[in-house]
Amino acid sequence: MTTNPRPNRAQQQPLRAFLKQQSKPAAMWLKLSIALGTVNAILMIAGAYLLAQTIHEVMFEGHSLAQVTHYLWPLAGIILLRAIFLALSERLSAFAALKIKSAIRQTLLDKLTLLGPSYIEQHGQGATLNTLHNGVEALHDYYAKYLPGVAYSALIPLAILVVIFPTDYKAGLIFLLTAPLIPFFMILVGHKAEALNQKRWQQLAVLGNYFFDRIQGLTQLKLFNATRKELKQIAQISDDFRHATLSVLKIAFLSSFALEFLATIS
Repeated sequence: MTTNPRPNRAQQQPLRAFLKQQSKPAAMWLKLSIALGTVNAILMIAGAYLLAQTIHEVMFEGHSLAQVTHYLWPLAGIILLRAIFLALSERLSAFAALKIKSAIRQTLLDKLTLLGPSYIEQHGQGATLNTLHNGVEALHDYYAKYLPGVAYSALIPLAILVVIFPTDYKAGLIFLLTAPLIPFFMILVGHKAEALNQKRWQQLAVLGNYFFDRIQGLTQLKLFNATRKELKQIAQISDDFRHATLSVLKIAFLSSFALEFLATIS
């Protein structure tokens, strides 16, 4: 469990199939979350249309705000509905992720019970606990955000194109050509942060094993009066890990800035 958790390309396909299979206990909640998110996107398009009509009539046709209230009231209603649907969608996806994580943890515990204590000793108690807690917890965003996001990335651009092309085919073509740049740049700028994150994962597993070994040998450390030395060592390792984690966050923030910039250009 201390090896690099990043799979190679040959392993990625069965891993994706495994992760999707684990979503079965909460498949209904995920589908409902995606449905609400899709409705929210349709409302976004309708709201954008009403806002565009309002701006056009006020700025280019000289109408007063009182003359465009038939746009403003539906727009206000759409904004309220979008907030409600967004909150419900996020809560449902988070609830689904929670159910899936609980099921995965139970499966892992059952498997560890079958393998026995020797397996845990061989792979390290710290790494095992790290996998059960942090490893499973890391799946939260996959189920709560990534899977719904994949569905949205297919449905929402299609809905926007359906509206844009009949109105202005040139704008639709521009959108069709530039939209794929966003996921491309997401992959490009996120690769460095992902590689650093995998390296930090290994360091965290080593730190967990080191800490648990010292906890188990606490009696011996006291007998040999070595507790202060080990405390300093643990503090030093923890501080090194903290600095390394901050470096990953720095790369992640820079990547986010680059992504927003490139998305704006697109």
